[in-house]
Amino acid sequence: MSGIRQKIEGTLLERFISSKYGSYVEPERKGIPRGDPIGLSKMKYYASLLMITNVKKKDIATEVDVSYELLRKWNTEGPFKTETARHQDAFARLAYTRLRNIFLARFDYEYRRWKGEAGKLKKPDINLEDFGDIDMYSPRLKLAIMNLVGLNTHTFIDALIASYIKQAIKPQLSDAIDKVILASAISLAEEIRKYSAKKSLTYEDRESLLKASFIFNHYFMAQMSKLGS
Repeated sequence: MSGIRQKIEGTLLERFISSKYGSYVEPERKGIPRGDPIGLSKMKYYASLLMITNVKKKDIATEVDVSYELLRKWNTEGPFKTETARHQDAFARLAYTRLRNIFLARFDYEYRRWKGEAGKLKKPDINLEDFGDIDMYSPRLKLAIMNLVGLNTHTFIDALIASYIKQAIKPQLSDAIDKVILASAISLAEEIRKYSAKKSLTYEDRESLLKASFIFNHYFMAQMSKLGS
C-alpha cells in the first residue's frame, strides 16, 4: 500500500477513492480519430481522485508515476478539473450524509428513551473513525462539506448536528458532544422564537420543539450543573 493510501486507510475517503478507482473503465481509442478526446486514462483518473486531498502535487505525481510537470499540465485541463470537481461534490455529499446519520441516530435514540419508546433498542455509538483522516481533506473539499452543512440547518436538531460538524471532527472528539450543546444553546432560543411567532403550531412544530427542549434539558442543563459544581 502506498504512503498516501496508508494515511487514509480504513476511512470513508479511502473507501470512496478505492471504489471509484476500482470501478473505472479506461476508455479505448479504437474507432475514435486520433486527436479527439477519449476521456481520462486510468492513472489520470486516479490522479483526479487524489486531487480532493491536501497531498502535495509532487507526491500525487509520484503516486501515479508521472512527472510533476505532467500533473501540473493535467490540472489545467478542463476534463481533468471537471472530474476532480465531480469527485469533490460526490464525496462531500457522502460525508455529510454519513455524519448527519451518525448524530441523528443517537439523538433519535435518546429522544425515544426519554419518551419511554426505546424498548430494547441498542444505543447507537457516535463513531467517527471514518473521519480520522479529515486533516487529509483539501480546503476545497472541506468547504464543499461546510456548504452542505450551511444549507441544512432548518431545524434545531440540524443546527445542532451542523455545529458539531463545523468543528475539526476527529475520533477523539466523539465524546465531546456536551460541549457542542453548550455552543448550540442559542440555536434553541432561535428555534423557540421562530415557533413562538406562529399563530398556530402543527404537529411537526410541536414535535420539533419537544425534541429541542429535551436535548436542551438533557445535555445543556447537565453540563451547566457540572460547571457549577
